[in-house]
Amino acid sequence: MKKLILLITVALLSVTVNAQSIVQSLYSNVASGVKLTDTVTNAGTVTMSSAVVSGSAQNVTITATFTKLTGTVAGTATLLGSLNGTDWTSASGTSYTVTDVASATTSWLLTNKPFQYYRVSVTGSGTSTYTVKGQVLSVVRK
Repeated sequence: MKKLILLITVALLSVTVNAQSIVQSLYSNVASGVKLTDTVTNAGTVTMSSAVVSGSAQNVTITATFTKLTGTVAGTATLLGSLNGTDWTSASGTSYTVTDVASATTSWLLTNKPFQYYRVSVTGSGTSTYTVKGQVLSVVRK
C-alpha cells in the first residue's frame, strides 16, 4: 500500500505544471519607462502601453484604474493589442465607460495571449481631469 501511495504521489508531482506570474505596468511612454500614470483632460486622449509580453502566457489580464481629480468624469477606455507594437487593433471587442466616481478599476481577461503588446486608450468627454494607470498580468509556463 505504501508503494502505491508513493507511486501516485510521484506521478502527480511529475505532471504538475510550473507557472510564473509576471506583472508589468502600462506606460504612456514605453521607451522611457518613466510615466506610470497619465492624465486625461476634458476630451483629450491618453494611451498607456505595455512593453512586449513575452513567454508562453496562457492568460493575460489587463487592468486600468481611473482616479478623479476635478470636474465630472466621463470617457471611454478601449483595450488594444498588437503583434509588432506599431499596428493596433481592438483586443477584446468591448470598451469600458469611465463614470463620475472617485476611483474605478476595470479588467480585461484574454485567453491564449493573442498579442505581444497591449494598450489601453482612454478618451475623455465633458469637462474633467482624471488619472489613468494600468498593469498587465500574465501567467507564463516555465
